[in-house]
Amino acid sequence: MVVNLQPQHGYPQQAYPPPQYPVQQPVDRAARPRELKDLRDQDLITEEEFQAQRQAIIRSI
Repeated sequence: MVVNLQPQHGYPQQAYPPPQYPVQQPVDRAARPRELKDLRDQDLITEEEFQAQRQAIIRSI
């Protein structure tokens, strides 16, 4: 049996690039608390919001 590897119906063969998987960035565990502190210092979040988010970060570690 002979297998025809030529494109059929006039469609060109396409080579697809390998799938791109997201590359995880190193985790900077101090970055999020710093961002929260900056938001609090700029009065963009309340002290209560800051403390709640801070505790959530600590629990996730």
